[in-house]
Amino acid sequence: MLTRSGSSGFPSATFWYLTLLDNINAYSKRPTNIPEPKSVGRNQAREKASTPERASQAAKRGFSTRTTCLTTHLSPFAGLYIRCLLATQALRAGTTKMGRNQRKKEENTRNQNTSPPRKDQNSSPAREQSWIENDWDEMMELDFRRWIMRNFCELNEHVSNQCKETKNLEKRFEKRFEEMITRMDNLERNMNELKELKNTIRELREACTSFNSRIDQAEERILEVEHQLNEIKRETKIREKSTKRNEQSLQEMWDYVKRPNLRLIGVPECDEENESKVENTLQDIIQENFFYLARQANTQMQEIQRTPQRYSARRATPRHIIVRFNKVEIKEKILRAAREKGRVTHKGKPIRLTADLSAETLQARREWGPIFNILKEKNFQPRISYPAKLSFRSEGKIKSFGNKQVLRDFVTTRPALQELLKEALYIERNNQYQPFQNHTKC
Repeated sequence: MLTRSGSSGFPSATFWYLTLLDNINAYSKRPTNIPEPKSVGRNQAREKASTPERASQAAKRGFSTRTTCLTTHLSPFAGLYIRCLLATQALRAGTTKMGRNQRKKEENTRNQNTSPPRKDQNSSPAREQSWIENDWDEMMELDFRRWIMRNFCELNEHVSNQCKETKNLEKRFEKRFEEMITRMDNLERNMNELKELKNTIRELREACTSFNSRIDQAEERILEVEHQLNEIKRETKIREKSTKRNEQSLQEMWDYVKRPNLRLIGVPECDEENESKVENTLQDIIQENFFYLARQANTQMQEIQRTPQRYSARRATPRHIIVRFNKVEIKEKILRAAREKGRVTHKGKPIRLTADLSAETLQARREWGPIFNILKEKNFQPRISYPAKLSFRSEGKIKSFGNKQVLRDFVTTRPALQELLKEALYIERNNQYQPFQNHTKC
């Protein structure tokens, strides 16, 4: 431990500590503006008026009062240092008093040596009192030193703790500062993201507004297109009806034009065949099968030809012969005679005779085939009339039907006939039956 010489003759704590005490002592002796209590001033004046010893004690109390007032205006460390200064001053005062007492003892000893001896009873208490005072001074000095060391250790420990706390506070502050900087960065980044998000939302809103306007325009156009489609559908239905009506009219007209025609199927043909040869072939067929109609047929024939007009040697079957009469009755007579005979031939080979009708009319006639056969087996006397109507005798009356639906409605009121025609009415057959195969085959 370092010591400082010339300091009342007792060892101190450290050099810097004593230096600090001297500085505080010098600072305490400066004139200050700290107000002193009036009672302290009166006591000091009263003690100054008394003995020098009382004046010294009053000065000490005044210094202690000023120091106490000063410590109330300083930090805790300064207060501790000032308390140490007070203890040092008190120790110095005690040392001075001890020196005066020592001198008094020496004078008393010399006086005792020169004066007559007193009784032991009177001298013994004084001696004991001086010993007690000496021991007390020594104890006060030792305790003060211990107190100084203890307070210095406490002060050192307190300063160390304060330094550690300051470092910890600094670390925490730096950590908090870094956290605050990080949060500020995050906040700034979030603010930038929010700005970008706001811009994106604004762009999306503008895009949605544009989309909404486009959707409105598209809806208006769609409504217009729907109106146009409805109009087109309506016009299409009208056109379909008109087309069906025109087709039906055309079919009727075509059937009407072809009504006087007679179609001969399976008649052999030869090379370089002309109209006269075909006409001679027809006369031979009528003479061979219907000799009683030969004269009438020759007089009523208007035109005869093969169809198609172009001849092809690659054709597997001979071309059909179309004969047109002036009157429909001649054709009907020939067909009736063919049905009655059942077999028509040309030079001994079978041929067929049928009416020349359109493809649609022929298909409609073929669809009556199954029903026609069933009615014929049950002796209902069925007949297919022009252009494609089925007629038969029922309950003593001849009934005629233009299509199957009318026939279905009719048989619902006649259970026996409905049971008879149940399969034929509800089973569709596509071009698998020739209605007059039993009547027109030759």
